[in-house]
Amino acid sequence: PEVPLSLDPPLVGPGGELGNDNGSTWCAHVFRGGSPGAANRACNELVLSEVLYDFDQPVGAGNDDGQEFIEIAGPAGGSLTNVYVAGIEGSPTGQGTLNGSAVAITGTRMPLDGLYVVADQLTGMTTSLVPNADQVSNFDLENGPDAVQLYRSNGTTHVGLDAFAYGAVPTGLVDTVRGLPAIEGMPVPDLGPTIY
Repeated sequence: PEVPLSLDPPLVGPGGELGNDNGSTWCAHVFRGGSPGAANRACNELVLSEVLYDFDQPVGAGNDDGQEFIEIAGPAGGSLTNVYVAGIEGSPTGQGTLNGSAVAITGTRMPLDGLYVVADQLTGMTTSLVPNADQVSNFDLENGPDAVQLYRSNGTTHVGLDAFAYGAVPTGLVDTVRGLPAIEGMPVPDLGPTIY
């Protein structure tokens, strides 16, 4: 209710007057509202809204397997085509390199609530301990200092969408694979037993 639909002009394209008949060219900015009198916002604006990378920190070196997740927020119905999340090494040894493999988002469009959750897969299973996940993939977010990167890529062109760093990660860190920022702003402090 009270969330206006928005036509995504780049998806319709020049001369695409009938493109507005296609539901995939529309989205709803559930977190940003309308844009009366201004150009429509793009339907492909995505951000990292929540990351859980160290589930067992308060009780020591526990097992994070199947407990970690990355939540992406964006316009309902927005395109998730060619979107990836990746862990980036933030410690001095190997700084800027990829931690494991990038995870391709398997969904094609953002769900109606504007949130898409990628959960860590339990080893040897096809499930996760994260409830209501939209996607279960095998990944391991290292404890800090590290970063999580959200980007769109067609294989040759890479566009950074958002980046989040935790622990003692230097500002301005760029990944060594795609050359995209691994951090925006300042990193958050790494979790400790007194910070949870």
